[in-house]
Amino acid sequence: MQSRAGNASFLRQFYISRQHRRSGIGRRALELLIRSRFNDKSRIFLEVLETNAGGKAFWSRTGFVPYSTIMERVVEKAATK
Repeated sequence: MQSRAGNASFLRQFYISRQHRRSGIGRRALELLIRSRFNDKSRIFLEVLETNAGGKAFWSRTGFVPYSTIMERVVEKAATK
């Protein structure tokens, strides 16, 4: 993906097992990933579920800011007689 500020990537999955969360390993892994795979001015996008308060807090602490909102509506039609 190319953006006006350089290359853009979508981070699809980033998982830290529960027993290692809040130990700093996620932040260190992310920083290593950024240093080893991204250039200056690269843009990284990711999605976090609205119900995932811990995930949203983690990404905010690592420098990510809200960019857009994806909204959903589930259509449920009434059963016909």
